Amino acid sequence: MAAVFHANKEQWALALETGRRHLAGKTVTLRTPVLPLSTFYRAEDYHQKYYLRRHAELVREFSGYGEQQFTDSTVAARLNAYVSGHGTLEAMEAEFDRFGLSAAGGKRLRELAAAALSRRRR
Repeated sequence: MAAVFHANKEQWALALETGRRHLAGKTVTLRTPVLPLSTFYRAEDYHQKYYLRRHAELVREFSGYGEQQFTDSTVAARLNAYVSGHGTLEAMEAEFDRFGLSAAGGKRLRELAAAALSRRRR
């Protein structure tokens, strides 16, 4: 589940304002809930990076990682977001070199992200 959690009114207001700025001039609706911070329960590892796990060729890019390293990886989180249609292709390209992907992995990420973003815009 994608969500933004806030601990106080200031964080709540900042989350809403950030969402408004992100959607300025767009015709889509923000669907990410902004919820009060409470007890957090981490999902089982096999639920982590759900969209990324559907693409074995990208998961193989993390072959040297243990399960905990993979689920905690910032790069894996970013790839998961892009293959699920979040973000923009421009943002992905701006951070692309930091992902450390092989040529084949990079090509596949670009294909998957473009397709996912295209589906989300419909």
